[in-house]
Amino acid sequence: MSPSDLRRSILETAKKDPVFLKIADEITAPSDKHINITGMTDSQKAYVAAALAANAGTKPVVLVPDELRARTVQQDLSAFLDGEVLILRPRELNLADVDASSREAELSRIGVLMRLLSGDFGGAVITAGALTNRLMPDAAFRSSVVYLKLGMRVSPEDLAMRLINIGYERTRNVGGEGEFARRGDIFDVYPIGEDEPVRISFFDEDIDQIKKFDLETQRSTDPLKRIGIAPARELLVPEDKRGEIARAILHEGEEARRTAAENGASRDVCENFTRLAAQDAGRISEGLLFGG
Repeated sequence: MSPSDLRRSILETAKKDPVFLKIADEITAPSDKHINITGMTDSQKAYVAAALAANAGTKPVVLVPDELRARTVQQDLSAFLDGEVLILRPRELNLADVDASSREAELSRIGVLMRLLSGDFGGAVITAGALTNRLMPDAAFRSSVVYLKLGMRVSPEDLAMRLINIGYERTRNVGGEGEFARRGDIFDVYPIGEDEPVRISFFDEDIDQIKKFDLETQRSTDPLKRIGIAPARELLVPEDKRGEIARAILHEGEEARRTAAENGASRDVCENFTRLAAQDAGRISEGLLFGG
């Protein structure tokens, strides 16, 4: 018996318990009531969650309070599921300037979001903090993904502009996720959430080859027929909304300055609100992107 078959057999065993069957019926019934199950150990909770999801033909999604609990639940769920158990962590609160801050956490979140949308996961663990983070609408995120396939006709420069508009950085050589580089008819890009970068070969404006390649040796590895390139930013500002959003930021900055002044704040503190608002409004107007 394969490991996958063994896991399915273990989950099927839950159906021998009449209490489990009652819970499963309650969950699948059209109702908005909540079900509380108590008295189980952490590993038992993971087993029941996996068994209930398997019975309903879905994938388990577990909400946890913090990072430590997320890692524990991930480990427990992984014992009962074939696919990878993903963790959606909260967005980092960053008080540094956006240009100087690390984007590792943001890129990791985008990779998880992309896999959640595509269904490429076995289960998911979501921290409570992640639920408080605003995201692009589902449709907006999906429409920002750049899809390429063999034989597709697209100008390399048009492709470069599309990648820039979804947060990718043009570099001399690709060194990490969220970067792309072009050398003649060769276009390298490191899509968010992928384990290796991708090399796209053009014949004029037709995509001739798509291959993954090793970042260190630069040698091609797996040939691909198509690729989806996820956005490199959690928040993208549509061009037709930039002016409206910039004006709203300036308005809020002025309101914050006025409130601070009324509460006796110093002149420097009050002016700092308008300065920061003007800086962010300028970034938005110029099409510069912000981290999540």
